[in-house]
Amino acid sequence: MNKKKIAFVVYGLNYGGIERVCIDYIRLLKKNGYTIDLYVLNSKELDMRSEIPEDVNLIIRPLSNFICPETYWRLAVKYSWGKYLFLFPYVFFSVLLFVYKTIIGTREKYDIAIAFAGHINDLTFVADGFVKAKKKVCWLHGGIHGYMAIGPSYQFLYQKIKNLVVLSDLVQDECLFFNRQLDLNIRKIYNPSFIASKKVDKKEVSDIQERYGDFIVMVARLTPPKNHLGLIKAMEYLYDKYGFEYNIVFVGDGRLRNMLIEYASKSHIGKHIFFAGNQSNPQNYYAAAKMFALSTISEGLPTVLIEAAFFGLPLVASQASVHEIMGSNEYGLVAPIYDDKKFGEHIYRILSNEEDYSKFSKLAKMRFNEFTPEVISKQLEDFFNKLK
Repeated sequence: MNKKKIAFVVYGLNYGGIERVCIDYIRLLKKNGYTIDLYVLNSKELDMRSEIPEDVNLIIRPLSNFICPETYWRLAVKYSWGKYLFLFPYVFFSVLLFVYKTIIGTREKYDIAIAFAGHINDLTFVADGFVKAKKKVCWLHGGIHGYMAIGPSYQFLYQKIKNLVVLSDLVQDECLFFNRQLDLNIRKIYNPSFIASKKVDKKEVSDIQERYGDFIVMVARLTPPKNHLGLIKAMEYLYDKYGFEYNIVFVGDGRLRNMLIEYASKSHIGKHIFFAGNQSNPQNYYAAAKMFALSTISEGLPTVLIEAAFFGLPLVASQASVHEIMGSNEYGLVAPIYDDKKFGEHIYRILSNEEDYSKFSKLAKMRFNEFTPEVISKQLEDFFNKLK
């Protein structure tokens, strides 16, 4: 029996968690015999292009959120006058989108089309048939409640697609109870991690340790939702309270880089803060680090936590959908968002107590077992066989 042909659709391919997970899924499905085409909607975001498997077709089809009618639902939600006037841009861009689809749409036929980024444009690309597919799926990088809270645009697109993968089912039943008109096939499937198959360069690990000494690592884009300042302020608090000094290494890049570097240069712990930029082999940094910390305020299922867990790094994170991985302080310590003092106390507890350090290192390794490709592959096959 021939395996299915699948179209993945993403906004872009710059370095980030969603993009890494997308490529991981492509590798997993290719290994299982599927034929894959990858559609990218932003031709300027292709930094991870070299990481796409060679036999996967990369197809550029520009589609901005601004041409997607559902974008304009936010007018009806945000402004009192919006509920009267949003219909005009909605109708105008609906017509424009139809015309544009005849220009950039593909006649290639797929068994499954997947809107993987979860943005308005990739959801529209799949929901409105820019790719022809028997079944449609979208990935929600979190729980459905978070997206539904943004506005009705997501509801309309989800209803067209029918099949949803979520990373958390937190308050899902409550959300659907108050949106009974939705007829959705929803499945919680964790992101698989391929970090175990990535080779660690011992020489590079040694060089990193020589460069930074003992350090806490955070792997994330330098953007506002990741809240890197939260980790810096937590470490400032520990220095002020306990005289505790420890190096921090930020792996990643983004538009806040200059601001963060400037803040670090003025901080009284500035000599302990380092920016390593984007790294194509982050496993070397996990292997070199003593702890993983994530001070984010907005996440779905942070792949970086899973990767760090494989290396036995004790985990400390802020309360942003990390419970699916860390439980209620079962596999790591969780602090409320923006509570820099609590975040710092968690770090101090683990790094100042050998027994706690050993305990949370072992628990992290144990937790990784639920995110292996073998486990996720079986769940995904079952879901594909039950698509609406």
